[in-house]
Amino acid sequence: MSSKNNLFKLLLLPFFFSFIVSQSLYSQKIKFKKDKIHVDKEAKYHFTNINNGNILDINNLPNCELTDIDGNKLLSFVDTSFYYVQLPNETSPRAGFKTLACINHSSGERSPIIMPQGFHFRKLIIQDLEDMGFFKGDMSVDDMYSNLIKKLNLDRMDKDMIVMVKNMIEENNTKRMSNYEITKEKYGDLVHRDPIDLKIFKESIKEDGKLLAKFKKDKSGSYAHIYKVFNHNNVQVASVPIFQKEPNYKVDIYALQSEESPTNFVTFQDAGGMTPETLDQKFYKIALYLVENGFL
Repeated sequence: MSSKNNLFKLLLLPFFFSFIVSQSLYSQKIKFKKDKIHVDKEAKYHFTNINNGNILDINNLPNCELTDIDGNKLLSFVDTSFYYVQLPNETSPRAGFKTLACINHSSGERSPIIMPQGFHFRKLIIQDLEDMGFFKGDMSVDDMYSNLIKKLNLDRMDKDMIVMVKNMIEENNTKRMSNYEITKEKYGDLVHRDPIDLKIFKESIKEDGKLLAKFKKDKSGSYAHIYKVFNHNNVQVASVPIFQKEPNYKVDIYALQSEESPTNFVTFQDAGGMTPETLDQKFYKIALYLVENGFL
């Protein structure tokens, strides 16, 4: 019986060593260091952040360029935006969604992308390229580009998220023009400005350096603090209950109030997780909503 077991083990040895050899042949070590992508310790590609951008800074996104080791361009990632229809009080179109576009230098194709979730944009893209087998060297740039766009833009149900963004912008265009007209009729002209550089400073909402509105605390309690929102003419246009022990907060928009609908709350979710949003962060999200939707 023992001799039979030994014979069986000997028969398995070629298969075992074949498996080890095949693994060593096809497994790769990908390393990214000092703007270079190393494949099995050999520098094969450059991947540079041209503008020192940051994936967390929507106004300074990382514009990047992927080239081979000889400097031939393969892919570029550059700023792109989806814009709302310009309102009468805006001196230029307002960006409704800022992201990056990926350019295929082989074919000239260009597509907006949904940026991957994480802090290190280039490392995330490199991981996607590694997952699809690009660094093995037998995939064309066109196929790599096509696979990458699908990887970034399709959700788990294979729905194109860029198409969803375009549809959202289109739907909001109709609403924001209606909101603008209702607000103007009720409170007068909105502030004429360029739709850039929205800020919260000392509970004031400013854009293009101009005062749009101000938050003023009305009531304080153990359950909630209530803030009133006054426009540039010092007319109250909204109220904001900030709940002390709940992850949600709201804004009640007065321009939409009617006898049939005495309150019009829009609810926001605190996205801070273990570190709750600051008051200014909550104010900014509310201000962005009011501005983008034509209420300020």
